[in-house]
Amino acid sequence: MQRCSGVPPNRLGKETTSIETYVEFGSYLLHKFLSQRFEEQKVFVEHDRECAAAFIKGFFDSEGCIDVSGRLTASNNDLALLRYVQKLLERFFGIETTGPHLGTKKGTILTRRGKSYRRNADCYCIYVRRASLPAFYREIGFTIERKKIRLHSVLSKRTIFVG
Repeated sequence: MQRCSGVPPNRLGKETTSIETYVEFGSYLLHKFLSQRFEEQKVFVEHDRECAAAFIKGFFDSEGCIDVSGRLTASNNDLALLRYVQKLLERFFGIETTGPHLGTKKGTILTRRGKSYRRNADCYCIYVRRASLPAFYREIGFTIERKKIRLHSVLSKRTIFVG
């Protein structure tokens, strides 16, 4: 089997049947910044509405879900982080949430891409109230296209002005 130049074998050291691309980059300054305690980074997140929106957008892009019924949630093991996101949503944008609620208990089995894992910690969820979905759409939104489309679709079906 031929392998594309510059593409390493998978983690088990075996050749793969598909071509995989690995991209790696580094920044000393970014590493130093992200290595700080989160408490020290909050001043940057809370600098203004735009910074808060960017932080929340990134959080919901990675940890959020909008289902076909229009339920917008975010899940994480870190209760303090979820509460912080809730605080930012309310303080900067007047977006109301509920929770955090226990979503998945520690020890349950999670299967992803055919491999099973045991959860090491409880996972909690926050929910954006339906009445706040239009404000979330206007003020925060998503970068991920499928989530952006789903939120727009949900709001269009509800005939709510989405901006």
